[in-house]
Amino acid sequence: MPSMKGLGPISYQGNAVPRPKKAGEHQVISLIVRSKAADGNVDQGIGLVHPDSCSPWAEGSPSPALLHIAPARGTDCILTIRLDEGVERGCILLDHVQQHNLHLAALEKYDFSLFQPHDEESFEANSLEGEVRLLRAKEAGISGRVEIDAARLRQALAKQLFHRIVAVNELVLVHLDGLALVVRMTEVHNLDELARQEAVSYHCYRAMVTPDTVIDLTEEGQNHDRSGSATSHASRVGSKSVKLINNPQRVKADSRATMLDVVTCDGEVFPVKRKLLRPCISLTQAVRDTQQASVHLASVNTLVFDRVLICLEAEAAGRAVPDFAVHLLGDLLHAAEDLGCRSLQDYCRAKLGKLDLAIHPRSFQEVKARNAAGQCWLTLDGMVLDVTRWLDEHPGGSTIIPAQALNLDCSRFFEVYHSSRESFLYLQEFYIGELTAADAAAVPQPEEPSPEFLAQLRAYTTFRVRVNEADEQKVYKSF
Repeated sequence: MPSMKGLGPISYQGNAVPRPKKAGEHQVISLIVRSKAADGNVDQGIGLVHPDSCSPWAEGSPSPALLHIAPARGTDCILTIRLDEGVERGCILLDHVQQHNLHLAALEKYDFSLFQPHDEESFEANSLEGEVRLLRAKEAGISGRVEIDAARLRQALAKQLFHRIVAVNELVLVHLDGLALVVRMTEVHNLDELARQEAVSYHCYRAMVTPDTVIDLTEEGQNHDRSGSATSHASRVGSKSVKLINNPQRVKADSRATMLDVVTCDGEVFPVKRKLLRPCISLTQAVRDTQQASVHLASVNTLVFDRVLICLEAEAAGRAVPDFAVHLLGDLLHAAEDLGCRSLQDYCRAKLGKLDLAIHPRSFQEVKARNAAGQCWLTLDGMVLDVTRWLDEHPGGSTIIPAQALNLDCSRFFEVYHSSRESFLYLQEFYIGELTAADAAAVPQPEEPSPEFLAQLRAYTTFRVRVNEADEQKVYKSF
């Protein structure tokens, strides 16, 4: 299995940034990953840690014999560990499959925390589906397809995965009759099929295996279409290495009446519940016609439609729409207009309207007065930015901006410290207006930025307003 070293979130300087610990989270413990040799199905997929290395976890767990932990940097896969006094303190023993699933590298130190599911979610797996293949068939000298008894493999999987949390696309290594088999989890469900059909919005990517969990197995490259019939895609994935016998397949319900494939302008396909798309008036015909399997969006791309779905799901669940950053609202509003989604249009316009109300000409005297009162207002190429709420989140620390960039034009500092032009995208979030023409010329500028930087900055900041010299109280949109 490949081993890869994961990176943390990337700062504007291009360096890994430690994630801040939030109040209420379980204690984070740093452990060095060491490789564990595979020994049949004994402790297969179970990490080993010395009790002294994770005593805070064991004290707070109702079942300290087996604990569920997750890398603090974030992953879908959850690791099950067992306490073992034979393990070196400060280390965690993981096999190569676990390292692959979690994107961890041997001999590297990582932060882990105890995993707890949300109280409101049902976390027991109703069913799993896994795709089976041989591990390194060519290296083992195996040619052709090998027959595998699916019933025995399901039993081995159920035993091995009991009380473990599995995630979609997680790999599970199972030894059966001298063969090493890899099962990739293609589906994980915490609701039965009827409940999934009735739900307006349903997402499940991991759940805990129980004695009642139903396990379905398919051969490598075998999928099911919307009508529930099995279709082989061996030509796409190459020759299959296993043939499953004693493997009756459950007939899946035909979901064409409830699902619609939405194809974005860049070719991505989103299977979406028809009921969820009802607020999109432009899609009414496609939503109502159950014989129509797909609809194409001419001007909405993958990223924007993903945000549209987030908003539609929040509305359907009675939750507040997420507070999207200002620089995303333009594309989101255009998508809402194309889709005819009035509620999303109202959300975008309301937020943009509040922004407009806050934007007006500013004097340099006002900037200095705000800074003297403990706020943090910056001037950048004539723009006025209120970054007070951003200081604690700033990747470079909360003190460098007040120490260096107040009451002067900070264009050169911004150029030096922010090599990534991605940082330009966030300026609109803090933008509160422009300096008047007279004040802009009077702002101290210790060092001038390069012409190339200014050209790039102005090309990115099309949201800026310009002040009419004849009447500086009037503000006009530059676009």
